[in-house]
Amino acid sequence: MGNLANSMNCLVDDIMATRDNRIAFIGDMKHDTGEMLHQFHNDHYKVSKDLNNSLSRFCKHLSDSTDKFLEDFRKTYGQMAKEQKDFLNENRNQRSNDVSKMMKMFQNEHQRMGKTLRNDLKSFSRGLSSTVGSMRKEMSDDISGASRAWKNLASATAIKRTGTKAKTIPKVEAIPKVEVEVPKQVVEKTKPVEQIIGARKKSKWK
Repeated sequence: MGNLANSMNCLVDDIMATRDNRIAFIGDMKHDTGEMLHQFHNDHYKVSKDLNNSLSRFCKHLSDSTDKFLEDFRKTYGQMAKEQKDFLNENRNQRSNDVSKMMKMFQNEHQRMGKTLRNDLKSFSRGLSSTVGSMRKEMSDDISGASRAWKNLASATAIKRTGTKAKTIPKVEAIPKVEVEVPKQVVEKTKPVEQIIGARKKSKWK
């Protein structure tokens, strides 16, 4: 036989000799794989069951905790609402008294300012009347002086022209004194603060 034939015969012999080993190896591998899959399935089932139990316990605990939290929140909220209501009731009279005092103080201050304004206006009126009177007297004296100067000029001119005395020019009467009065609307008594606030509210809602 040639070399090729010898080589082929050796290869066939080797394959036949190792067939049983291969079959045994494949069988063992199949058996091990089956056991591994079975163990994996059992482990997966156990993990899934444990996870379900854990989730069930967690959900129950979460539900119980949420219910307790909501109950505590309701109690706390009710207590806070009651305390706030009591606080507002206790301080209602105090706020009312403070507002009344503030309004009274505002009214007194408003009346004081009105009185001061009226006094200032009266003083201004008296000063203005005195000033106008002085100005009118000064103007009257100035006109009288001018009239006398004109009369003297006329007399001197007449004497030079005709040798006779000029006619007497009537005396300019003084300008009558005029009293300056401040309108009553300015010096009238200041309205109470309640009337002012009431009027503002009516005008606001019109």
